[in-house]
Parts: sequence; C-alpha cells; structure tokens
Amino acid sequence: MKKVRKCKKCQGKGFMFGKNYIIKENSFGYETQEFGIKVTCTNCYGKGIK
Repeated sequence: MKKVRKCKKCQGKGFMFGKNYIIKENSFGYETQEFGIKVTCTNCYGKGIK
C-alpha cells in the first residue's frame, strides 16, 4: 500500500488562515482592524495531499 504524503505548507488541511488589515478613521484618530481569511492552499489546491 502506498503511503500518502501530506502537504507541508498546510499540514494536510487543504487551507490556511490569512490576515487582512484595514485602516479606519474613527473619532479618536485612526485604528487598524484585523480580519481572518480562510485561503485555499496554493501547493495542493485544497486536496491536502501532494
């Protein structure tokens, strides 16, 4: 039986979490907001295996 190799970049999940930063102006000045984004892995294209 052939051993399946997991993708090293996403640890076999098929996706990674990225961060997106947005600068907003409020009444006290400027603030940064951070949003988490689920991104498909570019190495295995969401399969999780190589």
